[in-house]
Amino acid sequence: MQMIRSIARISSSCPKQKLIVALVTAFAIVVLLSRRVPTAFPFYQCLSMNSRTDWSAIDVNTMTAKQIMDYFRWNNASSCRLAQYFGGVTFLFGIDGQKAVCMDPEIMPLAGKCIVYSFGINNDWSFEEMIDRYGCDVYAFDPSLNMTTRQRNDSNIRYFHLGLGDHEEQFDDGWHVQTLSTIYDKLLTDKQHASDRFIDYLKIDIEEDEWTVLIDILDSGMLEKVRQMAVEVHLPLEGNITDYQRLVGLLRSMEEQHGMVRFDSKINAYSEGSIRHLFGMDFAAHEIACAISTIKISDMNDNQSCNKGTPPNVGIQILLRDVCIFVVVDF
Repeated sequence: MQMIRSIARISSSCPKQKLIVALVTAFAIVVLLSRRVPTAFPFYQCLSMNSRTDWSAIDVNTMTAKQIMDYFRWNNASSCRLAQYFGGVTFLFGIDGQKAVCMDPEIMPLAGKCIVYSFGINNDWSFEEMIDRYGCDVYAFDPSLNMTTRQRNDSNIRYFHLGLGDHEEQFDDGWHVQTLSTIYDKLLTDKQHASDRFIDYLKIDIEEDEWTVLIDILDSGMLEKVRQMAVEVHLPLEGNITDYQRLVGLLRSMEEQHGMVRFDSKINAYSEGSIRHLFGMDFAAHEIACAISTIKISDMNDNQSCNKGTPPNVGIQILLRDVCIFVVVDF
């Protein structure tokens, strides 16, 4: 507001040329500050779609460029009756780092009993801290931070100097990555959590490595242990339409063959990039959320039960009518 008043004073007292310079300068300042200045107007977050398109009826191999973009923007919001955002930092042109969590009774994380795996921190602990306050045990992983493996003070957040990959590898720069199944088994061996636990929420924000990781999660069967998931996916700036169709096919297989249902998709306001050969200028990243549509539980106990009234050792099947999936798309 102060900037607007200053421009108004300039316009009333300066020649036209100075006014143009002032406006250009003001615009440049706004663009620069937008990367870190908090604001109450994350208006870019409105750019999503609640399309009623039956994507399962469309052949991936025939999808057009527009259909591909529409698919990534499709939020399917009606599939979750109560979606809440955890974390995130508000900037001038949007919010970054927020994760949608479906709080429908059938699928919501149970405070005091839930576990969260979070891959990719980048010094933004807002999501981890908020879901820790909610009551979940949080296992946070990021090999890029200058920290040692430890539990954060006064919290249920355990940090590991480790990354997520589609195979185990030790890099020359000191980074160490492992598969989700290996990490899960190691936490079981170290008695970090019970052997039969679901991962109530899986966050993956690993900057373009998510595609190979998703394939490994599917192939290893680890997706069967995940109840809700947030993935930031990136589409390459260079590539042909076949490449993008293949990536759409991977997400579609999660939904159609593995029972995941999308419930939210938001653009990453800082991901605008040029993919003119197919889409023109567009936003490169989306935050997409998902959850399992059907949970099969056998030999239920208090730690796993979604229904506290269900007696133990009774196999049941809970059908989720309105559940959502969270996936993030980043070009």
